[in-house]
Amino acid sequence: MTQRYIVTSSHPNYDIVVTTEQRASGAWAVVANVVHATPTGLSTMPVPVPSSDFSTESDARETGVRAAQAWIGDNAPEDTLPEDEAGATR
Repeated sequence: MTQRYIVTSSHPNYDIVVTTEQRASGAWAVVANVVHATPTGLSTMPVPVPSSDFSTESDARETGVRAAQAWIGDNAPEDTLPEDEAGATR
């Protein structure tokens, strides 16, 4: 069984696409991509996630989402990062 999720990021113009798949053994695997909307189209970047199997689909999904959120935080230009309540970028 394969499930695909699109998660809205807190960063403007960035979305997270996570796909989970149940293996024949019953374990779950995950892949994650970050989709960045630009003025001329969409740019899709694969995100490194642990290659381990997960016991539940939700564990696999959450691992993919966290990895993509971290990738965005590390790689998104500073001017696209959300501001905290004090006005500082995170």
